[in-house]
Amino acid sequence: MIKVAISGLIGAGKSTATDVFKTLGIRCYNSDVMAKILMKNKLRPEIELILGNASFLHDGELNRDYIAGKIFSDESLRLKLNSIVHPAVKEDFIRWSEMQNSPYSIIETALLQESGIIDIVDKVILVTADEEERVQRTIQRDNTDEESVRRRIKAQTIQSRLLDSADYIIDNSENRLIIPQILEIHKIILSLCSNKK
Repeated sequence: MIKVAISGLIGAGKSTATDVFKTLGIRCYNSDVMAKILMKNKLRPEIELILGNASFLHDGELNRDYIAGKIFSDESLRLKLNSIVHPAVKEDFIRWSEMQNSPYSIIETALLQESGIIDIVDKVILVTADEEERVQRTIQRDNTDEESVRRRIKAQTIQSRLLDSADYIIDNSENRLIIPQILEIHKIILSLCSNKK
């Protein structure tokens, strides 16, 4: 099965684009959601070894504030955590995609290169939007302030690196319609699937 990654910077609209592909019958894997599930279950013992028992709340949920405080103040801890989470997500996506029956499968990921997802997919779709639009969308979506959004944007991969990886680009700026762009990409990928048979 052809595996496709959808990526993009914060507020670009990865989830919106992924939802459209779902309506077309394409099975989609959300790497953020699955990473949290894997961290709470399969990876819990390793995370406690790296970051301590306070990484989990009494109900078994991730103590996100605690984890963020640890990994953003100590780069070596962030790298150790990533070294167990990223491979687990990759392995889980590969296993998951083998069980799907849609013509191709999609993984939605913000960390295309850093996670190594780029090494296991056949095609990459990049969702883009103007920076000011991305800032405003993220402020509304996360109920946060502009300064923290701009800090997160600054910390992300520069868009030019993502552009170099992209096979297809969806422009999700305010004046662009994304459904026709997605339908065109869907048609192209379906033809690749037919040729692969």
